[in-house]
Amino acid sequence: MNVKRSLAIFLSAAILAGNSVVTDMSVVHAEVQQVRQMERLDRGLVAMKTNDGIYLSWRLMSDEDMRFGTATKNVAFNIYRDNTLIATEQSTTNFIDTSGTASSKYSVAPVVDGVEGEKSKQVSAFSSNSNYFDIPLSVPANFTTEDGNTYSYFPGDTSCGDLDGDGEYELVVKWDCNPQDNSNGGYTGNVLLDAYKLDGTRLWRIDLGRNIRSGAHYTQFLVYDFDLDGKAEVTCKTAPGSKDGKGNYVTAASSDSSIKSADNTAVYITDGGYVFNGPEYFTIFDGETGEALDTINYPTQRVSTTTWGDNYGNRSERYLADVAWLDGQKPYAVYWRGYYFPQQGYSGRTGIAGISFDGERLNVEYLFDTLNTQPGYSNGNENYIGQGNHNITVADVDGDGKDEVISGALCLEVNEENKLVVKWCSWREHGDALHIGDYDPTHEGYEYFSVHEDGATDGSIVSHGKVLDFGMTVYDAATGEELKHVGNTKDTGRGVMANVGAGGYYQFWGAGTYKAMGNGVFEPITINGLSSNFRIFWDGDLYDELLDGTTITSWDGNRMSPIFSATGCTQINGTKANPALQADLFGDWREEVVYPTTDGKKLRVFTTNIYTEFKIKTLMHDSVYRSGVAAEQTAYNQPPHIGFYLDEEIFKGRMQGIRIASLPDKTTYYVGEELDLTGLVVEVMYGDGSSREISGCEVSGYNKNASGKQTLQVNYRGATTTFDVTVVSGFKINEQGLITGYDNISQTEVIVPDIIDGIQVTGFADSAMLNTNVSKLYIYSEELTFSGTVFDQNITIVCYEGSTAHEYAKANNVSYELIKTDKDAEVVTFEENFYSSYVGKAMLSQSTSSEQTLADQYVTYNAIKADSRFVQFTGLSSFEVVKANNNTYLKANTSISFGDSYNISISVNNPPVLEKVSEARFSMDICFTSGTGTTNIVITDGTNTIERVNQAGLGLANNKWYTYELVYSDGKYTRTVYNSDGSVFRTAEVLSVKPGTNGVARINFSQEWVWGQNATIAYVYLDNLVMDSDIASEVQFKVTDVHGKAIEGAKITMAEKTVYTNAAGIAYIKVAMGKYTAAISADRYETIQQIVSAREESKNVSVVMNRANYDITGVEIDRNDINLRVGDYEVLNHTVFPVHADQTVTWSSSNEDVAVVDQRGVIYAKAEGNAVITATAGAYSASCNVSVITADYEQAVTSIKIYGEETAEGNRWIGTELPIQRAEIYDQKGVRMQNHPNITWSCSNANTKLLADHDAAVITVSAGYTGTVTLKASCGNVSASKSIQVIIPDDNYVSYVNITFDENEYKDFTLTQNTTVVSQSKTGVTYYVNPRSGGSDWTTGFKTAKASGNTYLVAVAGKFNTSNRNAYFVIDNAPVLSNNQDYVFKADMYFYQSSQEITLSIGDDTSTITSFSPTTKGLASNTWYQYMLIYSDGVFYEYITKDGMLAAQPVTYTSNAKKISKLNFTGPGGIDGVSASMGLDNMSLAAVDRVFATALVNVSDRDGNNIYGAVIQNRGTDITGKVATNENGNASIMVFYGGNSLLIGTDKGYVVKHICITEDNQWVYAVADSPKMDIVSSNDTRTVLMSDYSNDVFDTGYLYCAYYKDNGSLIGVQKVDAAICRNKTLLVIPHNAKGAAKVKVMLWSDENHMVPKMKATESETDR
Repeated sequence: MNVKRSLAIFLSAAILAGNSVVTDMSVVHAEVQQVRQMERLDRGLVAMKTNDGIYLSWRLMSDEDMRFGTATKNVAFNIYRDNTLIATEQSTTNFIDTSGTASSKYSVAPVVDGVEGEKSKQVSAFSSNSNYFDIPLSVPANFTTEDGNTYSYFPGDTSCGDLDGDGEYELVVKWDCNPQDNSNGGYTGNVLLDAYKLDGTRLWRIDLGRNIRSGAHYTQFLVYDFDLDGKAEVTCKTAPGSKDGKGNYVTAASSDSSIKSADNTAVYITDGGYVFNGPEYFTIFDGETGEALDTINYPTQRVSTTTWGDNYGNRSERYLADVAWLDGQKPYAVYWRGYYFPQQGYSGRTGIAGISFDGERLNVEYLFDTLNTQPGYSNGNENYIGQGNHNITVADVDGDGKDEVISGALCLEVNEENKLVVKWCSWREHGDALHIGDYDPTHEGYEYFSVHEDGATDGSIVSHGKVLDFGMTVYDAATGEELKHVGNTKDTGRGVMANVGAGGYYQFWGAGTYKAMGNGVFEPITINGLSSNFRIFWDGDLYDELLDGTTITSWDGNRMSPIFSATGCTQINGTKANPALQADLFGDWREEVVYPTTDGKKLRVFTTNIYTEFKIKTLMHDSVYRSGVAAEQTAYNQPPHIGFYLDEEIFKGRMQGIRIASLPDKTTYYVGEELDLTGLVVEVMYGDGSSREISGCEVSGYNKNASGKQTLQVNYRGATTTFDVTVVSGFKINEQGLITGYDNISQTEVIVPDIIDGIQVTGFADSAMLNTNVSKLYIYSEELTFSGTVFDQNITIVCYEGSTAHEYAKANNVSYELIKTDKDAEVVTFEENFYSSYVGKAMLSQSTSSEQTLADQYVTYNAIKADSRFVQFTGLSSFEVVKANNNTYLKANTSISFGDSYNISISVNNPPVLEKVSEARFSMDICFTSGTGTTNIVITDGTNTIERVNQAGLGLANNKWYTYELVYSDGKYTRTVYNSDGSVFRTAEVLSVKPGTNGVARINFSQEWVWGQNATIAYVYLDNLVMDSDIASEVQFKVTDVHGKAIEGAKITMAEKTVYTNAAGIAYIKVAMGKYTAAISADRYETIQQIVSAREESKNVSVVMNRANYDITGVEIDRNDINLRVGDYEVLNHTVFPVHADQTVTWSSSNEDVAVVDQRGVIYAKAEGNAVITATAGAYSASCNVSVITADYEQAVTSIKIYGEETAEGNRWIGTELPIQRAEIYDQKGVRMQNHPNITWSCSNANTKLLADHDAAVITVSAGYTGTVTLKASCGNVSASKSIQVIIPDDNYVSYVNITFDENEYKDFTLTQNTTVVSQSKTGVTYYVNPRSGGSDWTTGFKTAKASGNTYLVAVAGKFNTSNRNAYFVIDNAPVLSNNQDYVFKADMYFYQSSQEITLSIGDDTSTITSFSPTTKGLASNTWYQYMLIYSDGVFYEYITKDGMLAAQPVTYTSNAKKISKLNFTGPGGIDGVSASMGLDNMSLAAVDRVFATALVNVSDRDGNNIYGAVIQNRGTDITGKVATNENGNASIMVFYGGNSLLIGTDKGYVVKHICITEDNQWVYAVADSPKMDIVSSNDTRTVLMSDYSNDVFDTGYLYCAYYKDNGSLIGVQKVDAAICRNKTLLVIPHNAKGAAKVKVMLWSDENHMVPKMKATESETDR
């Protein structure tokens, strides 16, 4: 269980029971309040008139909150009206006084243990007689700018803080005057900041002067108590001419003489109204007086606009700001500058500063900068430009007490060296909206959400190996791991993450809408009425409401419905449509909203008057929320979020279930009717006995095509309940599934159901439908039988073409109608009547006055407005209908384009929606002419380009007809060009473009301008436009066993497509509507074939599979004979054949006085004698003879036996751990010695690595190794050997180059830089060295070297003058990469130690796949590494290992490279003549059928119970990282084809599983419940080491360790957290305890499975 959730539920239960346990909870939920001083606020009591009386609401402090604060006792409140006590409120902080009046005066007082505290000040209801009050504003005078225009002021962004320390918030308002975006010119008025008390008193006005521009991006002002003196300060960027609230220049407050002496009359505004020159300052103001307290130089100085990415001040003048406790000790003003990528030709920059205030002076304590000349720069920082959003958020995401700062794709923290550094970067670059919160109890920590503005639809934009495709992402805020990413076809500017109550733990939208179901599962969802702006707490529940403009909406169970509108007010920030402020200003924990009135003369403050039962501290005492309020005014405003998990279970105890409170209005249906849930009311029940109505439930189980009673299931967060509906058909059915008759019902048009009263319909009996009132019968089944005369002549059958119903109707003259399932092709031949009147003349021509359009049935012709200034040069484009040789076709005449992308176009009236089609085809006959101009044709989906078609690009001849065909299928476009006779001219080619929402929607025509070709008209002929699509049916398969249990990993093949079911047993296949046969197979189940009628847009198919009947053929035990001494334990392992059969056996002993055996095969020797231990399965059994002797002799090592697999699969690409081999030592009487000297292991084979520990050994063979490995175990003078045969599964390996550099042709090989390009060819490789103007030089080139008898290649690259020299080589016959095969480049690499570094780039002649130096990969010098670059299914995978273990994090890349053929070695910067070098050896390039495969892993315990949450990792070379099993005990993990070793950690033990994967989705079964014995035999404390793991896979689980004396008496049992296994240390045993000289240890995975005798009691262990 998740820690947050379990603690929260535990707390709620404890509170209900009256226990004081909340101090622990304060650490979990309110650790910030223990170390962070939040504002000292008053009670914040407000009153307002409602229809029910006077509504009161007041503030709960953090130290009064038992759930989310630090309180240990409940705080009640006495409520006074006119100084008379009228009530005591125990459980909430609002109250409705039904007897109150508008003149009543109210106060409240806290009560703890019956003792009343200080009363609040008295308040009366708002004078508005509503839920708002007004703050009058001092509107500034109009402002006249330098261009002579006069503009008025309007109130804008507003923030809050307790400026005077009276416990009440004041508001700080920013006045804007003709505000401008950075990207636009234009003069603005001065920016003013006003401070107002809530009663309307203005405290001060700050004038930022002429050198601060008005707009969203310039003045980010923070209101916060930075020096923690109880009064808030105000900070912002200032400049010469800025004046404080006292009317003094801010420069006067500085301690810097250069600032004090600044020219405050200087104006730095450009002629265009920009400000991107002049001094830049940062000022902190006294919150109470507005006086400037200190002014410093702005920490991230401009330097030059060009360093930020352009030359006009757009990128340099974009600022963000927030408040963060960066070091956990005090608050910092965090100012972020620059977040865009640069324009081409410019560098980019991001600069961030953390500024503290000690009450007197500002201190810049933290800096981060990407410009290498600035403070805060560190090596590599330049990689992080362009990663920020238009806003910023702050939270302690990793729980270390220090806040992190996040904007867009970049998260920064203060590290252990007290420096501001990057914590993580997702590389998804710039975006707009962002949100953070703790929404999902199944995910530890915060979720962070961001939308993305950067990307492309064709995969062409790649950032650090990540393809950017716009969209939105939910991240793990602590690590940057992408929990869910959804791409989009365009810039995604708006998006929200919130929990509005519509299902799941939270929802997010922006690029589609999704709900988070927990445990990493996300599902699409439809929520009507969504807005994409602010979230807010407004009504009485714990869900978010949505605020957009002046309206608040709430989820009503069906849609987001309006519940509030800010009357008489207006939103701010244009299309951003924000309130001036949203914050918990007073009253209870719900939020207030502040808007300007429509005339801009007042601020109107609204608060909710909706009663709530929930008692929560003021949100302003939550550090995450308070920082969110501070940052809200920044740039493109974003709402604040709370920093704690909020759910009703915390208040009411664990959810006990759900129930139907009211059935739907409709519970009886006719066949074919859709389910109607109107009137359904579902309630959730809690541990305290309370319940409430809920929304967001899922209802399943309804089948509109099955008649009879149906039980529907309602699901809410895993809790279920049911209700019944009845579907009426009127049909009678017999046991064989034949319809035998019909009871007339009111409907005359009826549907034949698939199922009637639980019986599958198979057909119609003779006379079944005679003498009925049915006039039309809909038969959707494809395969029914018909006997005799079934129908009256007045019945019309509606059926599918080709179905048995259709054939019967034709044969028996029954009237029928066919169900249309496809869209008819839309064809334009230009022979249609529409075109006849245009033959020989212009059908549509450009005009200089307006755009022109002309619509046909299927297409519309368009001509944009022509620019009259250039017609004399360009002419006018037009469409003309031409007739020749009895054929009519279209002529597109295109003039030269001046700045426009096209002049004329054809748009498709009804373009196909790709999600609704299985295939879409567009084709046209086309003929380019031999004129002087060249026509470009651009085919688009209405938004994005699909392909640019031109004559040269396709190689088309002049004056010749071709057919151009573009087909969309399976998520991609394929283009083919045919000759006029139908033969293929250009073979099918998949286009590298990401499909959008629609198929072909527009064909644009233009002519590229060529100098000197004024007024040239180019033309192209078109004929036979064909627009065709197959309407798709998305078939959902639900595969279960006969008990209704979902079958995961079932393989479904239909219409030449193969899919696999997920954990819920569900899979989808999209096909063209029609009739299909589906083949369904699953491991351990019988394969079946099922007819699927996919005739609707969505079709649900249920598949029930029977367990394969594996007849047991035998049982085997791993021992035939065992000798034991009294008191010994031994474990027998069994196998039932075939291995897919049920592995359950029954164990028995023939003499339980001598030896007993439990049902896991564990034997305990009780007394001297003989017994036979038998394992029985069905009619088969196997036995082991056990001989027990007394332990009255001194054991001596006599023999050794090694147990383990004799044949194992290796791997061509990675080092592979072979299955574990175990040794057993036997004494002179044939008894296995459970206490014996240590075993020494050895392996003499080359290319192997041995990991041995006591009685177990694991051999790792190197990549590609085949042959015999010999393992030896020795104990004293006794030894035993074991041979293991290693094989590699066939993968159709094809070698293109394989060089060890020991070849004769590399003897004395040298290639030195010269004045010309130098090259030299070897077998399969050509080496090149670029020229050096100064002559020959051995600072760049190639040579071979020899060390330890081995020859290898050395590449050297240096610098001369100002140019880096480079050497490179090309693999001559490198294949063109194809998705039909995988390709692997391998080499051993060695980087020489030097003051400079060489950079290696790998790719082809035009594109780079990867480029790195040893530092960028964290590689040591003078060390050999194994490098591997793999191409598989369009992705490049890079692995660097050392001795078989990862040496660098695996990386994936996408690239336009068509080959892995070129290695380029680039020298360093720095001193002329200095070079860097590296070594290469064992270089190869090969192609195989596949490198990777997916293994489906099932993990269970020995009782056959699936294990949820088992953590699986691929040992050796990690590919996908750790994965966890789902509730079915299943997980999929990417592995290498061939032998692999999986490490599996569970709460029931660990497993090291050697597997061989030779096909995709191959199942692997692991049992995690095997006991292991180990012996401790040293004289003092011994650390027991485990040989079966070396990675840190054990994130969860325990081992139980029983240790006992030689005589078998139990010393104790220790439960050990498996996480400590990460360093291979299991436990430390003080074995001298209880006087034991030696200690035996047995490890168990589960306490319940330990032998009862071994379970320690408290008295036995003295614990």
